[in-house]
Amino acid sequence: MLVSMVALGSESLLDSDSPEWGKVQGKRIRLAHTPLDRQPSDYVKLVGETWDYGKTEQLWVKSVHNGKEIFFLLEWEDWSHPGVEDDFPDGAGLLFPLKAEAPIETMGSKEQQVNAWYWREDADRGMSFTAEGLGTTVQTPNSRTNSHILARARWKDGRWRLVMGRPLTVQDTAVQFEAGGIYKVGFAVWQGANRERAGFKSYSNSWLGLELEG
Repeated sequence: MLVSMVALGSESLLDSDSPEWGKVQGKRIRLAHTPLDRQPSDYVKLVGETWDYGKTEQLWVKSVHNGKEIFFLLEWEDWSHPGVEDDFPDGAGLLFPLKAEAPIETMGSKEQQVNAWYWREDADRGMSFTAEGLGTTVQTPNSRTNSHILARARWKDGRWRLVMGRPLTVQDTAVQFEAGGIYKVGFAVWQGANRERAGFKSYSNSWLGLELEG
């Protein structure tokens, strides 16, 4: 997927209704529920046997950068929100390999870390995490006190429209971007009304290639 270069600032690009997003070609991503054998604990595997989790089956994605920051627009259907007092919030995430061959299905490995960006509807900013396998997610050091991840979401007419953005490079254990570079990304969605959280989610089971326009 081409990450188009645009001449706009972060405030414009964080607005999912910005006319600029209407000019960008998007891509539909098919999502699947995370298999039980890739859940991090025996308890989770047992509970999941009788649970129809992973309700979100597809996601629409667009991406742009302005030479300093990169932004992703994620859109998905969710007719359960609002009007439901959920015990768990809706959420979404992006996953990037810190080494090219990191496996997406296990969220990396000991030798091949991944970097995750995470948003949930009850937070005013996104968060950054690293992982090196199932059940190893750790918040990146700088994200604990001053998250680099900008996030702005809007629910309307049964659809979430979420924009997540970040400077191309940051002082943290995280993916580092540059114009002209080629990268990989994966996606995940949690539907809170369906009690989805942690490993109970919908996710893309293969990496999508990204090329930042130079």
